[in-house]
Amino acid sequence: EVLLENEAKATIAQFRAEIQGEPDKSILQGYFVDSIAEETLAETLGITRYKVRKCIASLHRRMEKFLKEHHVLDQ
Repeated sequence: EVLLENEAKATIAQFRAEIQGEPDKSILQGYFVDSIAEETLAETLGITRYKVRKCIASLHRRMEKFLKEHHVLDQ
């Protein structure tokens, strides 16, 4: 069980390393890791809340696909 947890953490770290550029990188960290609200992220990054929501949705889809491809999530 611990081995599987470590594999999952390594896979997630790999996904995070693949995310390049802004605002994706900041939103990935802020929203998914630090639990910062969409509105706060938008203000901090100087973008609209709509753009933040679109980025979150895109990151979520990409993360889900990545985790399925690496057998962390069931297909």
